[in-house]
Amino acid sequence: MMTKKERLEDIDVMEGIDFKGNRIKREQQKAEFNKHYKVVKKRNYKLALWILLIVVLFLSIIPIFKNIKPKEEKIEIKEAEKTISNEASKPFNDKLCTLKTVTCKKENLDEISYQIKQEAILLEIDWKIAVAIAKWETGHYTSQAFKKLNNVGGNFGLRDGKYQLLKFDTLEDGIKFFVKNLKNNYFNKGLTTLEKIQQKYAPINAKNDPSKLNNYWLDGVKKIYKKL
Repeated sequence: MMTKKERLEDIDVMEGIDFKGNRIKREQQKAEFNKHYKVVKKRNYKLALWILLIVVLFLSIIPIFKNIKPKEEKIEIKEAEKTISNEASKPFNDKLCTLKTVTCKKENLDEISYQIKQEAILLEIDWKIAVAIAKWETGHYTSQAFKKLNNVGGNFGLRDGKYQLLKFDTLEDGIKFFVKNLKNNYFNKGLTTLEKIQQKYAPINAKNDPSKLNNYWLDGVKKIYKKL
């Protein structure tokens, strides 16, 4: 049986394989391992330094973006204050708003204009054109035709055997007729701009326009349209 001394001596002369595949003695193998370990350690140290540098740079950039964002928000708020009134900026309350409440606001529109918009979107036509025409025809919902006949578009037709302003049972009916009329008799026939619509909707020298108000129709509707 080998003694402890002999076993250690035997281990000392044992051959091993280095990291390059060369056969070497145990002591040489240990030296090769230590050399490789130092190289790996040095490489990991450099990698850690690069990661730390990237993190520091990233953290230094974040405050810059934080400082930019509030400025943009302030600009947007300032512009919004120029375009809408304080009343329009108040939260919309469905319980307080009805079709009869012109002053109530929803999406920066009075409730009547909002309902016209929704109906126009449903029928896939330009809602701004519909609202602009309705506001012009009713004097911003103040005309007698609007108040007494629920007529939002100045629409004419046979009523009581005469060709005159149409009357509707409810304002909802008046809105639906007005928008449907625009859809079927104008947009579906290629009359999709105010210029084209005016030639049929409010033609110059029309018999039902003794006051010649149609002469101002196009410019007036355009001004309303641009504000929407």
